[in-house]
Amino acid sequence: TITLTRKWLKFRRALGLAVSKATPHSACCRTGVPCTMKGPLMEGLWLFILIGAFAVIAGLAQTNVIYLVFGARSMIGLAGYLVMQIGLWFTENKWDEDGSTAWLEAAQGDKMQTPEELEARFDGEAGDAKAWATANKADQVVIPQDKLKAAFPIPIGFLVGWWLWGISYIFPLDGTTNVNPTGFGIAACVISFFVSFVASIPMADAVMHRKDGQKKGLSLLFLLGWIALGFMSACDVTHQIGSTLDDLTRAYIFMLCMLGPVTIIYSQKILFGARKMGTKWEESGKPNFHPIVYNMGGPLFVWGWFYLWLGSCGLPGVAWELDIYPDVGKPYIPLFLNIRTLISFTFGCAMVPVVRFLDYSHDEDGPWCGENKEGKVFGKWWLGTDGTYFGLFLESPWPFIISWVMYGFSAFWTFDNKLAFSPRALVLLMNCLAQ
Repeated sequence: TITLTRKWLKFRRALGLAVSKATPHSACCRTGVPCTMKGPLMEGLWLFILIGAFAVIAGLAQTNVIYLVFGARSMIGLAGYLVMQIGLWFTENKWDEDGSTAWLEAAQGDKMQTPEELEARFDGEAGDAKAWATANKADQVVIPQDKLKAAFPIPIGFLVGWWLWGISYIFPLDGTTNVNPTGFGIAACVISFFVSFVASIPMADAVMHRKDGQKKGLSLLFLLGWIALGFMSACDVTHQIGSTLDDLTRAYIFMLCMLGPVTIIYSQKILFGARKMGTKWEESGKPNFHPIVYNMGGPLFVWGWFYLWLGSCGLPGVAWELDIYPDVGKPYIPLFLNIRTLISFTFGCAMVPVVRFLDYSHDEDGPWCGENKEGKVFGKWWLGTDGTYFGLFLESPWPFIISWVMYGFSAFWTFDNKLAFSPRALVLLMNCLAQ
């Protein structure tokens, strides 16, 4: 066993993967206590899991294109999402900024101090933090009610966005304004209004006043509501399509409509853990003095809504080589289910998590490769940080470079999954290399 363990560690080092060891520079080591903190890798991998799972099912289905028709259903749904997103950002940003400021005022803190200084005073078990905890328990810091309510306004945009999204279900997939909803569409509409209420006013009250029981009950309703919405959305689409499409097409519609809500819920967990007045506030009654700005919560939130929008508003079809842009009666965007789309989506979207790997290490004060005299593989500062959080390879610029190259390479693939050289594809590849 010992021999196999040594060989495994040697193999990981050869690949440039992180090997758990105490390091003095990670976020939890500001007090000088060694730790083995690693970066949140699963958040980045989840995006590739979503794309891969959909690609497998869609690649086996008879349909080879999804038409996003510019009609009443898709445009009202998109408008609802945008209004919801903007309204949610405004409300949550105000709560993070004004709520944390109000807490610091009540605790006689200074908002101009650095996160490290605030952590040293209010968090931990040593020095100023221990003295403050002894004299002032976090629960004894009371934010005045007027400032508490002012910091968390009624999320009007969030509510209106959800209502618009729900209304979109009464229109058909073909883009027309014929109001003839299915029973599943009516159910999805009702669920949208229900979720908008659950996640707004009572949830705001539970978060503001740290009502743990109420928050758990509302979170359960929110979860069940999302699952029901995804299921009803998929049933609505498959019912409208009828028996013209194969079972695998129906399967990827359900996959889009179910994985979308799951991803949105997962993104909310990430965002709450990373923000100022999220999980830390609810658990301890104190703001998070070390928020993670560049987290995967935002990208996964958008990607989850894209999956749900594509599943509930997309019209699956079959495109032929001689007529890949047929007339469907309305303007549309075709999403071809081929190798070109798979490569461009995978590596185009990959730029978000792979850049985050290196930036996360930068933000957490990860030293440049070789700076700490350990793991000196390349020995050049411009090849990334030392691999403490995600491994040497992921903390280097190479994943980002590979993503751009592969994104440009996708231009050489044709609609029918054949490689073909063209001046246009070469120009696109050169442009991506320049990026």
